[in-house]
Formats: sequence, C-alpha cells, structure tokens
Amino acid sequence: MPKPLYLYCPGCHWRVKWVSVKEAAGLTGLSRSTIYRNVQAGQVHARRMGGKGLLVCQHSLVGPDRSPVADLEIPIADSRVKLAKKLIEEQYNNPDFDLVKLARKMHLSAGHLSRLINKSTGASFREHLRAVRLEKAAELLLRERKLSIKEIAAAVGYRHPGDFARHFKTAYGERPRDYRRQRGKIAGQRDPRNAVRRAMV
Repeated sequence: MPKPLYLYCPGCHWRVKWVSVKEAAGLTGLSRSTIYRNVQAGQVHARRMGGKGLLVCQHSLVGPDRSPVADLEIPIADSRVKLAKKLIEEQYNNPDFDLVKLARKMHLSAGHLSRLINKSTGASFREHLRAVRLEKAAELLLRERKLSIKEIAAAVGYRHPGDFARHFKTAYGERPRDYRRQRGKIAGQRDPRNAVRRAMV
C-alpha cells in the first residue's frame, strides 16, 4: 500500500493529504469528471506532480466537518494553538525563531506546546513554520521581482538558499526561479495593459 502523501496546500495554507482523482472519486462518491470540473472551477485544490499525475487536496475536497476519514486535519479549537499560529505569522522571518522561543513567549514548555500543535493540527511546529515561510516566499517571488532568490530566502527566515530552494520545490513542485517565471508569464498575459500593447504592434 503506497504511503500517504502530505504536502503544503497553497489554497488551504496548511499541510494536507493529497490523493489521486480515482481516490477522490472513491472518497466522495462523485464521478471523476465531476472532480475535474470542481478543480477547474477552483472549488477543489489540485496540483500536478511528475509521475503521479493530478493530485487533489483531500481537505478542500471533503473538509474536516464533512467526512469521517480519520486522517483529515482536525479543526483548530484550542486558543493556545491559535495564538501559536499568530506568533508564527509575526516571527516567521526571524531565522532564530524556534519552538523553544515560541514556548517561552507563551509560558509553556516546548514539549507541551509541541504536543498541543501536533494534536490539534496533525503537523509539527517545524512543518507549520516552514509552510508559512514558503507561502510568504511565493508571494514575494511574484511581487518583488527585483529581489534575487537568495534575498527572498533571507527575507522569509532561511539562512541557506539551498535549503529554501529544496523545500520550495517539495511544496510547490518547481524551483523558485521556475515558479517566478511561469507565474509571471500568466500574470502578464492577464494584465489588460498587455492586450493594449499587443494591439498597438
């Protein structure tokens, strides 16, 4: 039996389980064509991975409140976990920020906080911190095009650009440079000013 695949979902802003279209159809009772239509409509998050074809975000497919599947994310109910997420959002760009520092701010032991986060979300502190950093990096890659990959890595809390590039490719399926180039082309094509420029040529 293949090992379940858990990766960051840009749409859900969290680490979730990804399933094939066939598995998605089995989970929901919907036809594969319906799954594809929901993906095209943006109602279900999906990504392509080499050798695996189209994968569907199980969380966006069924949601935590609509499925008895045990390995879905558990909704965050604990106020301490909400506070932890807020502090991570504020401190993600600090390369020295870690679980011990977060626990100290919250007046909890690192071990206890780690268990709270894992129990409530199904992911570790490190996984969530990384997901936040990569999401911010994806935004910077498209918004701040004059910044180099190295500068963006540093801006989101990475000391080593190589680690950043590797983690980014794992989460988004392509290297930061390729992500910027491909998404930049799409954004440029959608810019109405470009249609005017083309018409003037």
